[in-house]
Amino acid sequence: MKTFSISIFLLLFAAFLMTGCSKDEQVAELEKQIQESESEDLLQDTTTEVEVTEQPAVQETKTYTKTPETAPREEKAPSYMPKHTGTGQYTVQVASGSNPEWIKIMADTYIRRGYEAFITETNVDGETFYRLRIGSYDEFSEAKAVGLELQDKYSANFWIDYNE
Repeated sequence: MKTFSISIFLLLFAAFLMTGCSKDEQVAELEKQIQESESEDLLQDTTTEVEVTEQPAVQETKTYTKTPETAPREEKAPSYMPKHTGTGQYTVQVASGSNPEWIKIMADTYIRRGYEAFITETNVDGETFYRLRIGSYDEFSEAKAVGLELQDKYSANFWIDYNE
């Protein structure tokens, strides 16, 4: 009896596998048909001719106005050499060089930033050098505080010097 029930089970299992395989084959056949129909749809020309009429070009006239937001005023470097006017004992020197135009431009930059910049001249071995200095301070600590501020804000190298 046991062998008979095992045989029936095996027959039923085999039948199930056979019907399952045929369903897989049917699904594969349907997928193939769908792919073929989609590729045929893609190959069909779906463009239609449209008559294009030329229209005259319309020129737009735009007017631009200069406002402070769009066209800021050009600020030129002063043509003068700012001189020292303070009475303090110490000053902050931020640059030195033999080109007076370059030093003037730098002085104007610091003046626009709100600092009291001035230029001094000195003669070293027959060559004239121009020193850019900021402010005049009674205390060394005041001058150092301004120098550290310049270093922090503008990455300026500085040193404290005596006013001449």
